[in-house]
Amino acid sequence: ARSLRILNLGENVLEGVFPPNGFYNFRELEKLDLSYNRIHDLEAGEGLGKTKLKTLHLSGNRFSNTARLKGLEHLVALEVLSLSYNQFNQTRSIQVLKDMPKLQELDLQGNDFTDLDSLGSVLPSSLQVLNLRDNQLSWNHEGYSKFCGLINLQELDLSNNSLTSMPNCLGNLSRLRTLELSDNQLNGNLSAFVFGLPPELEYLS
Repeated sequence: ARSLRILNLGENVLEGVFPPNGFYNFRELEKLDLSYNRIHDLEAGEGLGKTKLKTLHLSGNRFSNTARLKGLEHLVALEVLSLSYNQFNQTRSIQVLKDMPKLQELDLQGNDFTDLDSLGSVLPSSLQVLNLRDNQLSWNHEGYSKFCGLINLQELDLSNNSLTSMPNCLGNLSRLRTLELSDNQLNGNLSAFVFGLPPELEYLS
């Protein structure tokens, strides 16, 4: 097992607490898939930090606001993380993410987050792809938002939320190429909406 690079245990009935130190000897591990199990917590531990883990899938488990994600804090080389279809609704429960300097792709689809502005305060600026589809997000913020600091975003999916207006800083995301806004409740002036779009946008839905 010391030379194991990819471990896929998805779509099983594994349950309980995920023990990072159980992977202490898997030094070559690059991809771990534990999606669609019954895991509800993540112990603190340096075990995963000893691996070469770049991709971690934890979708479709039972993580909620009470879950400890401290075991993720050692994954400084992680590039892809999926936490979709869990039970998060408070941004403080995922604040460990802001300490992941190489994270490029993050999937938070199908949770219950409500405040887009507060999400910006816990996400790393290294993100290039962000999926926030199927939450309950709204935007009621005026002035500068930390969400505006996600300057490396290239793909952003905000579809099927509760947005009535577009974040006023989207136009500052100069690298954004793909933007999904369908199935919201957007209203207001069409001209203002168009002029507020990012300058290099290639696809809008």
